[in-house]
Amino acid sequence: MNSETITLLDRVYRMQSKDNVRLHVDALKSAIDRELEAFDLQYKLTTEAAGPFIQARIRLDGTDSFAAMNLLALNHGMQRDPVDIVSLHPGKVIHRAKIKSPGKVGFGIFIDIGSKDGKDALYPQFAMREQLTAGKKESTRQIARIHGFCDGFGMEVAIAGHKPGGKTTVELGPATTREFLTWVQDGRDRILCHGELTWRLRDGFTTQVGTTKRFIFQDAGFLDTIVTCDAKTDGAGIIALVGKHFPQVRMGVFNGTKVAKYHQEPDS
Repeated sequence: MNSETITLLDRVYRMQSKDNVRLHVDALKSAIDRELEAFDLQYKLTTEAAGPFIQARIRLDGTDSFAAMNLLALNHGMQRDPVDIVSLHPGKVIHRAKIKSPGKVGFGIFIDIGSKDGKDALYPQFAMREQLTAGKKESTRQIARIHGFCDGFGMEVAIAGHKPGGKTTVELGPATTREFLTWVQDGRDRILCHGELTWRLRDGFTTQVGTTKRFIFQDAGFLDTIVTCDAKTDGAGIIALVGKHFPQVRMGVFNGTKVAKYHQEPDS
């Protein structure tokens, strides 16, 4: 019998209320149940504490175990040993990589692509400028701020290379860059949220703002939500209003108007 084991990169924060922890763990288990129901296999899911997180480990047994593991890695990310990370070839796309502490260092942003410390990969400043500001020499903090990068949010990245000492460099993957370019077209603010289920955020917006008609809520992965604001709504103002009611949620604003300035054609 074929057998595979995977530890997911999608995790639950322990440092919140017990009710929230239980709700999030149950939501992750339900998502995995739905994703695996069509496969010819048996599986065992266990959860364990890992620092500030609860992580899920899944053993898959059966004909479809390898295919099921690949689907889980696509939807939830997967932990990797350091030796496996440095063997990833340039151009390899990593789904559900996690942003780590954006804007905290000047030389780039750390990206968690599956290591235990979560800082195994770097999205360097020069690559950020090349992909996001048309080469203009903006600071890492400014680029991260106007693109809404928030701690823990999942994005697609691609391996750029490996440096001596084991540090891996990455850049945004094609799906992420296409999505950003699409967002630029309408110039709207989009609030990127990590740390809560989409339906709970929607309920919170309804309570605090009084309506959800000004927003479109998109489930962007486990505990990730993209909230598209209408043309007259300022995303930063909404975070100031709503954010304090979700202390465990990290939020950032993709500022469509500011980002669009880097993508305008120069005057002829």
